Amino acid sequence: MRLGILVAAVVLTAGCGGGSGDDPGSTEPGSGTPGSGPTPGPVESTTPIAFSAQQQDEQDVTRAGEAAEGGTRAAGLQTLLPADDKTFKVWGYKTMSDGTTLQTVFPGYTVNYVSAAHSTTTNSNGWEYVNQGSGEQTIKYWDWSVSAYRFFGVAPATAIQPANVTETRSEVKISFIADATTDANNYYSRLWYSTGNQDYPYRQFGQPVQLEFVKPVSRVRFSYKYVSPREGVTLDNQRFQPTDNTKHIIRKGTVLVTYPLTAGTQESTEITDIANELEGGFTIDWESDTEHYPKTYPTSVPEGWYTVLPNTEQGSYTLTVDINGITKYATVPAEYMHWQAGYSYTYIFKINADGGVDIGWVDYAVTPWTEMVADRTVYNW
Repeated sequence: MRLGILVAAVVLTAGCGGGSGDDPGSTEPGSGTPGSGPTPGPVESTTPIAFSAQQQDEQDVTRAGEAAEGGTRAAGLQTLLPADDKTFKVWGYKTMSDGTTLQTVFPGYTVNYVSAAHSTTTNSNGWEYVNQGSGEQTIKYWDWSVSAYRFFGVAPATAIQPANVTETRSEVKISFIADATTDANNYYSRLWYSTGNQDYPYRQFGQPVQLEFVKPVSRVRFSYKYVSPREGVTLDNQRFQPTDNTKHIIRKGTVLVTYPLTAGTQESTEITDIANELEGGFTIDWESDTEHYPKTYPTSVPEGWYTVLPNTEQGSYTLTVDINGITKYATVPAEYMHWQAGYSYTYIFKINADGGVDIGWVDYAVTPWTEMVADRTVYNW
């Protein structure tokens, strides 16, 4: 079988630029303009740190080598959370000018969506942290002298208890439950990082810290493409599952997110305590030609999508299907079965007509999965 790959090139907007600081020890503010860096003077600032939060910014997707302009913007985090729990917890750390000393700025503050933007100096986008938690939560200010800044969070805030957080000098580990069988889920943010370099362009230093949150699940579906007319071709007993029958598709478990504090600029995740597996694999295909061959799916699998937990170590997958009564097989190599959080994966198997109906190459498509304000097709087969 020949494997044809058509992968979407996705431009992700990683949070970069920005910093954090504790309450200033001086009443004299530092000078300078965000974007160009301050002029020499006191390192303290009277510019408060504020937050914004959304699932993902606008995307540009390349479809089969042709650029497609991003036409929608992802919904804000507040639209994705329960009505009675529009909150997240945030951690923030700054690396001092010596490059090694760490200082905690946000030790797991609760941030609450109060909707009235600009109602306070720390609420620029509807999110407020001052006096929002059970303990003392004071205003924090930008520190212009630090060498690096890191921010990250988990939503909603109720997903995290003290026992879920382990902090060392080099990293913070946060764990929470993820369940792909329900729409109600927890989110974690990408690591927001800046070196504090005063000179690089487009720095967000002094601007609201924009956290990009990720739903810790992936979506997968499969379908068929026919070389000749489909009439006369019957498909039965289809299954798309790990080639190694001792492995199963994970749908529930504990997500452990590790955020580096001293080395590294990206978070890492792993799934532990697996509690729900989809045995038997995927059995419902997504029919690409719905106009001529409409198909009705269970409500639990809309348009053929299966929601699962991310997995990058599951090995190859094999499709088994009876085509006109004859069992056929097609295997997708392990390198194309790496499912990342926040992405959708489509596998399209080609049905050949040469020498009888057979299975040929596979089209493989990756697209960002995000709760968009408007619908937009970005599939790249």
